[in-house]
Amino acid sequence: MVNLYKMLVLAFVVALVTEWAVISVSADVPCVPRSYGPTHMVCVCNSTHCDTVDRPTPLPKGRFLWYTSNRGGLRFHKTTGSFLPTLAPRGARLHVSRSDEYQAVVGFGGAFTDAAGINILSLSPQAQDNLLRSYFSPEGLEFNIGRVPIAGCDFSTHTYSYDNIPLIKRAQDFGNKSLLLLAGAWSPPPWMKTNNDYSGFGFLKEEYYQTWADYHIRFLDAYKKEGLKFWAVSTGNEPANGIIPVNRFNSLGWTPYTQRTWIAENLGPALRDSQHKKTKLLALDDQRFMLPWWVNIVMSDEKAASFIDGVAVHWYWDGLFPVSLLDYTHDSHPDKLLLATEACAGDKPWEFTKVDLGSWTRGEAYMEDIIQDMNHWVSGWVDWNLALDLTGGPNWARNFVDAAVIVNATADEFYKQSMFYALGHFSKFVPEGSVRVRVDLSSNTGIQAVAFRTPSDCLVIVFYNRYNRDIPVTISDSDAGSFQITVTRRSFNTVLYCSTHLYFVRSARDVRHGRTNHITESTISNQCACAVELEASRQLRCPFEIVVGEMEEGCHQRDLRSQTRLDRPPSRRRAKGLSRLRRLTMTEPELVIVELEPECIRVKTESGSISDETVSGSELDMGRGERWENKTRLDGDSPPSSPGEDDSCDPSDDSAEFTSRGDASDRSQSICYAALGASKPKCKTEGCSNFPRGGGHCMRHGGTRPKCTVGSCTNNVVARGYCMKHGAVKQTCKERGCLNYVQRGGYCKRHGGATPGCTVEHCPSYAVKAGLCKKHGGTKQLCKDEGCSKYAQGGGYCIRHGGFKPKCKEGGCANNRVRGGYCIKHGGLKPKCGVEGCFNYVVKGGYCIKHGATKPRCKEEACTRNGAIGGYCIKHAKDKPICVEEGCLNYAVRGRCCIKHGASKPKCKQQGCSNNVVKGGFCKRHQESISRKESIMNAIDSLYNYL
Repeated sequence: MVNLYKMLVLAFVVALVTEWAVISVSADVPCVPRSYGPTHMVCVCNSTHCDTVDRPTPLPKGRFLWYTSNRGGLRFHKTTGSFLPTLAPRGARLHVSRSDEYQAVVGFGGAFTDAAGINILSLSPQAQDNLLRSYFSPEGLEFNIGRVPIAGCDFSTHTYSYDNIPLIKRAQDFGNKSLLLLAGAWSPPPWMKTNNDYSGFGFLKEEYYQTWADYHIRFLDAYKKEGLKFWAVSTGNEPANGIIPVNRFNSLGWTPYTQRTWIAENLGPALRDSQHKKTKLLALDDQRFMLPWWVNIVMSDEKAASFIDGVAVHWYWDGLFPVSLLDYTHDSHPDKLLLATEACAGDKPWEFTKVDLGSWTRGEAYMEDIIQDMNHWVSGWVDWNLALDLTGGPNWARNFVDAAVIVNATADEFYKQSMFYALGHFSKFVPEGSVRVRVDLSSNTGIQAVAFRTPSDCLVIVFYNRYNRDIPVTISDSDAGSFQITVTRRSFNTVLYCSTHLYFVRSARDVRHGRTNHITESTISNQCACAVELEASRQLRCPFEIVVGEMEEGCHQRDLRSQTRLDRPPSRRRAKGLSRLRRLTMTEPELVIVELEPECIRVKTESGSISDETVSGSELDMGRGERWENKTRLDGDSPPSSPGEDDSCDPSDDSAEFTSRGDASDRSQSICYAALGASKPKCKTEGCSNFPRGGGHCMRHGGTRPKCTVGSCTNNVVARGYCMKHGAVKQTCKERGCLNYVQRGGYCKRHGGATPGCTVEHCPSYAVKAGLCKKHGGTKQLCKDEGCSKYAQGGGYCIRHGGFKPKCKEGGCANNRVRGGYCIKHGGLKPKCGVEGCFNYVVKGGYCIKHGATKPRCKEEACTRNGAIGGYCIKHAKDKPICVEEGCLNYAVRGRCCIKHGASKPKCKQQGCSNNVVKGGFCKRHQESISRKESIMNAIDSLYNYL
């Protein structure tokens, strides 16, 4: 029954995730902060309130979005800004090179452990909804990977496996097909292992190799019956744990050689011969320090390597081993995926505070590790438990740790920690299918960064300021321009922008019957152009036209898809942001693919029968009197087709619809319609053939912007009426969200940056103090001499008027006094020791350390030694005992002996050794020898007991 309860818990959690994965809201809800210390803050959520972050809205070209979370309390704080053509770089410099591409991104997520399910279900239904919405919905982090343990792990209430219970309904349909499920097993049933236990030093018995492989297939079968398909399965969680005798939780030991055999002969064939042959297989699933040697051994067998799709790594000891190990692994196996599949904070033995509520440093550890991994070929990053309680559990092995979300069931609330927001700065803005691109950073700036190009051709830069100060950052992109921001101290940052216009098909209309039909699918390509494939159905077996719009206000793929499903005629709708419409009239029943390029409409057909004659005329009406013609000739001559009438065109047939079919890249025949230069006006500037903009001039010659207001300057205005040369670009105000220029102290006039000018006539500087600028004495006292504006030095006068400091009292010394009337050379900093002839500084009681500053002096008159016995030094002590050693006249110092004869410590017990005792009656030398012997004997006893 307990096992049944565990399965139902996970099923309910998965069902809730499904419900919230498709819900979105229109506005962000702010965080409700709760402080647990100066650098410890959480965002509190309950049944009625929880902070959200909306999916980014499309921006026009030249604009960017900037999200910030920092130690000061900001959480996904959103700011917008604009690019400028050129900027003088300041502070840290980040340059994006989108042409240099690396690995594709799989995604980000967390694990559906028993502990996560128990904690989520301990909340009220409304609070459960808010928690799952925070992770999986469009108003949350939009996780797209879920890790599911096969049977039990340490984050359960007890040990269990699936050999003795029927496979039950584990989960319900997610509804969100983009959620990738990843499975991994911790331990088989004990009877399959050499140690007959879930944990400890144990391996899989060879006679159960195939049974354990079939166990995985049965797990996948059971989930598939419930409508859940797994994207990947690993070869087993952390095989190194099964080789550690003191390991306390579920584990199965493998060596790379035995795992290689099991993959090649059992698991690989079983997976490929099953109905799950498309499920990926990930090897290792253990720490970075096992790379690349473990993977190299496993993949040295070609048969085993053919079954493996990637390598899973954990983060737990990343700080001790170089990130270059990931590079070595990728270089050795460039066709294999690298995926980080487990991470949590508070896992180290010396971290006694397992759940450190609100700790910012733990979020920084997440951020730094994700950036490092993604910059070294890792394609995704998966957190451990989605939610834990205030103790970091439940965990039957008492292996408590921290989590991104902590549940307080008693108060019916949960806390979002810094790790939650570190993950969100990636998962929210870097969708599956994004590609990492090159980003170059200036050195020694405290900034770590990684950049991606999304499927909608937007650029996402995630960077982290690890310094304890604000840093100005200049971000440049050769295609988009540059902009400058000031990054707050200890902060996570994500910048999003798009560099090109977007196009999408608005509608397709039956020319003869005046009908407008739905577009069922559109695909935004990597070039920010829309390629829509339309299949001619019964209703369109007659002339029709396609109306295409150019979107100038954004490039977010998911937002645009909703705008392509139209249900009213184009004449009644003008979608916001459409700058112009393009019409293409087709007269033949044909599968048509329309691709839009910056200066070209490319038309393709499946059969290749398209020709100039199949297009109604060689011109396209752009609505502005422009003429367009075919600029691309066909490969070979195709017989022309006449329009004619088609009896199958039935206006009463409402069942027709457009469907997507094939890939545009597979079509060989195309016509590109490009604008004729002769029919377009040109710039008024002599010799310029560019298109005119404002005032009859092109953009280059001032057609869109007024001129600079400075004198006879002919440069275009950039900002505030000035060109770049005359100060259009200035540092912006430090106030969060303010884009005004700095006046003084880093702030604009509105936020206290403006100050009065200096009162000295003709001085243009700002007043610093008492109406004066720094130059005229605003920060220091002026010389007392009448009419002198220089700073005062000694005695209220400047150097010129006798303001030097008084001289040292030492005869003939011309140095300035420092303290006590003397210069530094002659003891002006500290008084000298009271002992005649000693020039050391006084430490205590008028004496230096040498002459007893830290101990009382001997009572004997004129003696400067330290007191030892009865207030006297050793020399003057009265009634002092003599060493008991025969013939020795030295005084006893400790016990009955002098120092020479062992007064300080007893002697070593080892016969013939005269060294002092260190531990256990022996000296250091003989104690180490005994310890080594004891260690060897203990190891032999342990091995004997095991065998």
